Amino acid sequence: MRQIVVVLFVVLAATGCAAAQNLIDNGSLEQARDDGFPAGGWWLYPSGLDPAIAKVTVDGDDAFAGSASALIEVFDRVGLSFVSPGAKVYPGDQLRVNAHVRADLRQYVPDEAESSRLSRQEHPRDRGMEEDRVKFSATWRNARGHAHEPTTIAGPMQTDGWQRLEAAITAPVGAVGFEVQFTLIEVIGTFRVDDLLVRRINDYSIDLAAKPQTERPGRNTLSFAVINHRARGRRLRAVVSIDDGVAVEQDVELSSDARQAVSIDY
Repeated sequence: MRQIVVVLFVVLAATGCAAAQNLIDNGSLEQARDDGFPAGGWWLYPSGLDPAIAKVTVDGDDAFAGSASALIEVFDRVGLSFVSPGAKVYPGDQLRVNAHVRADLRQYVPDEAESSRLSRQEHPRDRGMEEDRVKFSATWRNARGHAHEPTTIAGPMQTDGWQRLEAAITAPVGAVGFEVQFTLIEVIGTFRVDDLLVRRINDYSIDLAAKPQTERPGRNTLSFAVINHRARGRRLRAVVSIDDGVAVEQDVELSSDARQAVSIDY
């Protein structure tokens, strides 16, 4: 049995994100655990980091919006990532990501004792921070929890005040979840994060459970689910293509169900 590529196109005239909810828990970064770390599933990599080297707290001294922001303080040489809670996605989902950051950072410079063990190429003293030392990125995860190659959203970030970061990103094939992270590599100082908002732009998602296989057109059924976010009552057109040729087209009217099963014979 030969495998034939089947691509599903669902065309919808209008999409929008006005009513879309934030996919990230505690995106305002105002809720804290008992130890002061941001609540809701946020975490720090590496875990168990000595607070004398770096720490993260919910801090009310400065915020872009609301009453607090997440304050990352770095005191010594380290590479770390401040990571959001994970969220569910479907391949092809289009996400709009917004965040505000405020950086007061400088590149780490070793003392004389450490300089004697390191080359100038590894820690140059005569130039500013390199672009890859401060990054904002998204990590996609497959059904087994393995990470895809990260998608860089923004970097570098050096400002005198609050800076808005914004990007549209698309979930790759195989992605079922994602998280965003702020990565700091060998910099000293403070970095604030506030008002993180991730919204799904598309009004619906397609959950194609398995890659279809067929011997020849005309004797097969393609089953999938439409995840209905904000498209109730609308009519979609599904187009199944095999080897660059259209095999069948079928209209699908969305019900009020959040998840609607669809089958197409081709």
